[in-house]
Amino acid sequence: MAEEKVLITLTMEELENLATEAALKGAAMVMDSMAKAQEEKLLKMRKRRLHNTRLLLRNYVVMKENCEEAVYRRTAAKSDFDFFQELMSDRDRSDEMIIASIRESSERTALILSHIDKMIAVYKDYCSRSSERERRQYRVMKSIYLLKSKKTVRELAEEFSVTDRTIQKDREIAEERLSVLFFGIDGLRLADG
Repeated sequence: MAEEKVLITLTMEELENLATEAALKGAAMVMDSMAKAQEEKLLKMRKRRLHNTRLLLRNYVVMKENCEEAVYRRTAAKSDFDFFQELMSDRDRSDEMIIASIRESSERTALILSHIDKMIAVYKDYCSRSSERERRQYRVMKSIYLLKSKKTVRELAEEFSVTDRTIQKDREIAEERLSVLFFGIDGLRLADG
């Protein structure tokens, strides 16, 4: 069975209107798709920042202890430029490269911990001037992450006479606020998302 063909005639104005309408609909679909992709990207970045914040907090005590015991310490005489210049020199320094890598890792860890310590102090100060709930959120975060003898959600719920879920929510809020402090404006943009 053959398909019946239909011939439609349009004026030039009707054809232009049809083309314009199709272009607008197509552009709107592209814009919606791009907006959705951007939202997904921001959500993924927010989750990654929170994940990184949790990792930093979970490993805080161990990193702090290891950093204090590190063999290499940054000296005032060695600048970032000096380290870079040493690494980029032409000499074959495979053994020195391994040592430099260890030294740089130790220095990066010390820098990160210094930043974390300062941001935790900022958060503590903020909470100390806020409501009882926010002071509890700081104490919950500290008890779960920063003490050598960590407390469980159940122990904290009993200590503060609240539910386990309240302690979990306190921890999540503290993590989000610290994420903003740890990662600056990127964390702030992502916290709003």
